[in-house]
Order: sequence, then structure tokens, then C-alpha cells
Amino acid sequence: MSIKLTSTLSPFRMGKKRYMWYCIAQVLGAIIGAMVLKLALPPAMDETPFTTTGSLSLSHPFQVFFLEFICTFGLVYVFFAGSVDRNGTAKNAAPLAVGLAVMSGVFAEGPFTGGSMNPARTLGPAIAFGLLKHVWVYLLATLG
Repeated sequence: MSIKLTSTLSPFRMGKKRYMWYCIAQVLGAIIGAMVLKLALPPAMDETPFTTTGSLSLSHPFQVFFLEFICTFGLVYVFFAGSVDRNGTAKNAAPLAVGLAVMSGVFAEGPFTGGSMNPARTLGPAIAFGLLKHVWVYLLATLG
């Protein structure tokens, strides 16, 4: 689950201390996973790392922010409408709806921004591959 989804719901249900440990664990898991991937791949793959950068990331940070913000908003909206709303009609279809929201977000913005929609997804590979130049755009968009 994205940190954005967790931050809007979980501090009230999990408690602040448990929520902070959850966020730390998610970011550490992303960093460790990206480092394991980096070690498992041949050195030639380091030229094209698995960071969330797309064709717009270097030259158009505002457009990257806007696309990431819109797709993250869509994901959060679908999650709350399908999974959290007690009166919602999509109780049984909530996992399908959330999966389709992620898929459509990645397909729509992936070529342009990398399709992150999750700060941990951005931070893990960026730290593992040492490419932190444009991380701020993704963090502002997905946490904003």
C-alpha cells in the first residue's frame, strides 16, 4: 500500500507510533529490494537503472509533478471509494478497481514519468542507484 494511502487513513487506525514504523519499513524495504536487484543484475544494467524517471523527468519537472499528482489522486480516490467507504457498492470489486487504477496510472504516465505513485517506489531505486537529482518532484507529487 502506498505511503499516501497509509498517511490519510492509518494514523487514526494504527496509532502514530505504529504508522511511523510502517512508513520506515516500507521505505527500507524499497531500498533493500532495489539494492538486491542492483547486485543481482549484470553491471551493464546500471546504465539504465530501475528508477522512476521517464522522458519528461529531466526537462519538464512541473509536468512530471502534475502527472504524478493526478495519477496518485486517482489511485487514492479509487482506494477510498472502493475499500474504505462502508456504504460503497464496490466492496467485492475493490481489489479489481484498485488494480485497474494502478494499471491505468502506470500506462498513462509511465512513459513520461516512470509511473511511481508511491514515494517508497521512488526512493528505493533512487538511493540504490545513486540518482537523487529529481526525487523531490516525485516526493512532492505523491505526498502532496
